[in-house]
Amino acid sequence: MRDPSIYTSWSEEETHLFLGKHRVGHMGTIGEDGFPHVIPMWHVLFEGMLYFSTRSPRKKITNMMNNPKLSYTVDEGKEFDEYRGVLIQGRAEFVEDPDLLRRYNIAWTYRHFGTEAHPYYQTLTQSKRRVWRLDPVRVLTWDYRRGSK
Repeated sequence: MRDPSIYTSWSEEETHLFLGKHRVGHMGTIGEDGFPHVIPMWHVLFEGMLYFSTRSPRKKITNMMNNPKLSYTVDEGKEFDEYRGVLIQGRAEFVEDPDLLRRYNIAWTYRHFGTEAHPYYQTLTQSKRRVWRLDPVRVLTWDYRRGSK
C-alpha cells in the first residue's frame, strides 16, 4: 500500500494506524452469479501490505480465483459524528512463497493471539489454508469526527 497517490483524505500512516487498531473488517468478492459476497475477515497489516488467510476450499477463494477484484472495509463509530473508516479496493494476490507464508503465520498469530506459542499456530501451519495479500488500487477514507471539531 505504498503508493501515496491512491489515498484520499487520510495519509498512509493514518490508514495503517487505523487498520492496526482493528482486527476485523468486511471483505467483498464477486461471485460467479455477479453478486457481491461480503463476509467478515480478520486481517494482518504485514510488511506494509494487508494480508488475509482462510481454510481452503471457500467461496471467497473461488471468487478471487475467478475475479481477483475485491474490497475491504473497516469502520467504527456508534454515532454519526463518531463514524470513520477505510475502504480499500484492489486485487487479490495469492501467496505461494514458503518463507513469506512462514513469516505471515507468525505475524498472524502474534496479531490475534499475542504469541506463536498459541495452539492455533499449529492449525495455521498444518491445515490446508490459502493466504493472499490485497494489492490496493484505491484507498477511500472518511472521518465525520473532523467535521464536528
